[in-house]
Amino acid sequence: MAYEDLLKDTSQYVENGDYFLLTITDLDPGQSYPIQFRWKRKDGSFSVWSAVRSIATPGLGVPSEPTLLSTDVIGGAGFIKVTWGGTVQSGSVIPNLDRVDVHISGTTFGDGTKPAGSFKTSGTQTFVAAPGIYIVQLKIISTNKTESFYSTARTVTVTSPAEPVETPTLPTGLSVSPAPFAVAVNWNGSYSGADSFLGFKSINIYAVSSDLGSTTTSGISESNLVGSLTVNDTTNRINVGLDNLKQALSLSSISDAYISNIFFYYVSVNRNDVKYGSPTYTRINSTSVNPVKANLVDLENGVISIENLVAGNGSFSSWLRVGSAGGARIELSGTNSFTNGGNTVKRGLTAYSSGSTETLGFDLATGALSLKGSLSATSISTSSGKFSVDSNGIMSASDGSFTGTITASGGSIGGITIAADGLQNSGNTFKIDSSGQIRSGSSTGAAVVIKPSDGLFHSLDGGATQSGKLTLSPSGNSIIGGWIINTDSLSASNGSVYISSAGTSNDSIRIQAGSNFTLRADGSFTASSATITGTVNAIGGYFGGTTNRWSIDSDGIVSSGSARIKIGDYTITSVSNTDLTISQESNGYNLLKTESVSGADDPLRILLGNATRQVEVVKSAQISGNGTTASEGTSPLAISAYRSGGLRNMYTVSSGNLVSGIYPSANVGDVLLVYSATQGI
Repeated sequence: MAYEDLLKDTSQYVENGDYFLLTITDLDPGQSYPIQFRWKRKDGSFSVWSAVRSIATPGLGVPSEPTLLSTDVIGGAGFIKVTWGGTVQSGSVIPNLDRVDVHISGTTFGDGTKPAGSFKTSGTQTFVAAPGIYIVQLKIISTNKTESFYSTARTVTVTSPAEPVETPTLPTGLSVSPAPFAVAVNWNGSYSGADSFLGFKSINIYAVSSDLGSTTTSGISESNLVGSLTVNDTTNRINVGLDNLKQALSLSSISDAYISNIFFYYVSVNRNDVKYGSPTYTRINSTSVNPVKANLVDLENGVISIENLVAGNGSFSSWLRVGSAGGARIELSGTNSFTNGGNTVKRGLTAYSSGSTETLGFDLATGALSLKGSLSATSISTSSGKFSVDSNGIMSASDGSFTGTITASGGSIGGITIAADGLQNSGNTFKIDSSGQIRSGSSTGAAVVIKPSDGLFHSLDGGATQSGKLTLSPSGNSIIGGWIINTDSLSASNGSVYISSAGTSNDSIRIQAGSNFTLRADGSFTASSATITGTVNAIGGYFGGTTNRWSIDSDGIVSSGSARIKIGDYTITSVSNTDLTISQESNGYNLLKTESVSGADDPLRILLGNATRQVEVVKSAQISGNGTTASEGTSPLAISAYRSGGLRNMYTVSSGNLVSGIYPSANVGDVLLVYSATQGI
């Protein structure tokens, strides 16, 4: 089994497996780590190190962006309600979540760069906002402070908040007085007990022909209504004219208003049209008050008062001025411009604050209207409907040309949404924010991401993790098509190929493909299998091994141990540094064989042929024995016989006679040639 090395990390033994599941922690993201392994044996010794395998840790990536549906953002009267369901675009829960920031751009919140609030978990938050159009987005912040892209931008409109409406209270300080052709109604803006109320709409004035008492809850209807005071908490005045009185009192003619009894009552009303006292009407005058007749022409003071004026057409042949020449004035002229009293009178309508300072101008010839100062209006629009501005300053135009600087905290240009310090398209396939993050592609699928901390990388999940297909890192490893590019190395992501220029040693500067091929800086290389064509120049090395096979040196190619050369069907084999065999592989026969022989000094013999067809050539060797028990091969020999060299089984008797019932008698000096049935001559 495998023995765990002393790593300060966690490992788990796999039952019935000769390996460990090893987890190495505290590594830096986006870095390449060369790893080697070796066996630790039971006796405490170690094997050689394995080949280097480089493993790249993934970069931090970009957290998936949070889900924000169109129904998750609601605008109302003075508020924005934002809901987050707790998931990202893919629908999964966010790992390593620190918070989800809410960014709102628009009137109250400015450009949206600062979060308006944050979620720690799913939920709903409500934000107070002034009337206007806002863009709402969410952004994830992970525990390692990595930021996601903004969520899909959602546009919402906030209306004016509704003022609280209270039950109407009783106004005081109302009075009536006769006026030319009318009755004047005045109010000083006070209330009984100084108790005003919120949600004021008006004080309605009613006219009746009889005194109904200081207060009444009956006898008055809306047909008696002759006017309304609409400004709260301040002095108000209205004139009730003859025609209004005729209608309210059901008089035969307006002249009857001068002689009929007229009593005025009032009641306060809130915006919900609820009347004071549900309702209770309060009398203004306890004696009748009537209009007065007046036909007056006061030329000295410039006053004309006529009860009935009937006129047809009014015509001025030249021009009309209201105000003093050279001062604040309004001039109306139907003729071409001319000079009067040192001042130019323009054709059309012109208003001056003083001298030649024009505040309003309308040119009859061109129809152009000029206005100096502010314009107070609930809305401005063109008749074509292609341009409008409402009271909240929201402008709508079907086409426009702008020069200079445009400052916007939100909006949309050509399908690109401006929101929360960033840009995104409506399809959510392109995003950029002020932190420098850019994503092109799907928020949950294939995308290319640019991030200042991680550089440029390809992702298959919207940027949450790096796919390893393409990574250009500013500080760590870069990856292109599975190749890991470091500052001083290039390696395959699976560790099969490694090229390094680091350090100065041969092992530091090398090209390596797995454990079977290594090329080092000094030109040496190791290969478990190679095909080399062309000319090979070598002054050293080995064939068939590293220590006991064929070596290359200055003497040529030398075998220091067992070796083998094959030529066609024939093989030359060297065994144990001494013996040599030439054989035919197809039939297994030996053609020539040298063989060590025990006995005399350095015995050696050469065997020609194979088995029964074998001839042996030997060196001289002393043979000793005792009678027929001593033998060389299977041949019994005489005492003190020796082999004199030549063919096998050729012997010379040196002393004593051969004693054998098998061989012929022989005397000293005789030469014997013995044949063996199993070994031949």
